[in-house]
Amino acid sequence: QGLSKDAWEIPRESLRLEIKMGQGCFGEVWRGTWNGTTQVAI
Repeated sequence: QGLSKDAWEIPRESLRLEIKMGQGCFGEVWRGTWNGTTQVAI
């Protein structure tokens, strides 16, 4: 069945990864765009 989706979660399809900013023990941080207009850290 997979995981349930919480109200604050957004669809992956609405995000565009642009530049990898860093990485560490817990994963990677990317600069990206949400909905083609809003810059976000992913």
